[in-house]
Amino acid sequence: MRNVVEHAHVDEFGVCAQYWPTKGRAEVAIVDRGIGLRERIKANPHIDASTDKSAINYALMPAVSGKAFKGARRLEKRGPWTNSGFWLYLTSRICRNGGNFFISSGDAGMLLTSGKDSKRYINTSFTGTAVRLNIRTENIDSLRGVLAKYRADGFEIQQKYREIVQIDPSSASLMLSQDFDLSLWDKLLKNLKMR
Repeated sequence: MRNVVEHAHVDEFGVCAQYWPTKGRAEVAIVDRGIGLRERIKANPHIDASTDKSAINYALMPAVSGKAFKGARRLEKRGPWTNSGFWLYLTSRICRNGGNFFISSGDAGMLLTSGKDSKRYINTSFTGTAVRLNIRTENIDSLRGVLAKYRADGFEIQQKYREIVQIDPSSASLMLSQDFDLSLWDKLLKNLKMR
């Protein structure tokens, strides 16, 4: 919900949620009719957000934001996650742990499920951004521990591409397809340096 307030340029949004304790499942949906991911993230000059599909790929990468990027005007700190570009990354990782994650903005949608090679694009037509989180609660031993692991992975990924500043769309897409397998980064960086 904080992302909607900070990024969507709207005053209203929709939220619905349900928890099924006997099924070990929770589902949350957040919808806004704002400017959409592509419009928001294209403020970052280091990424190619010329399509809704590429904007979604970038938005799910750790530390990629339309507000916080190398060379951006510093914003007043309002906590550890302020405009850090980690919310979508973290929630998509949690959902892929036995559940699934769906996001739609403009003409593109993406469904992420558990395991490798579990990303599917869906053609949509949606003004704004919609996110659905399907979480298998029994797969989350300790939310604090899971968040710490995914945050550490995200910071490691961020450090690896910080030096190149501009990550290409196919690298972002590949990382999502492989559920952020950190062993891919050495291959990606090697290919980028050869260009």
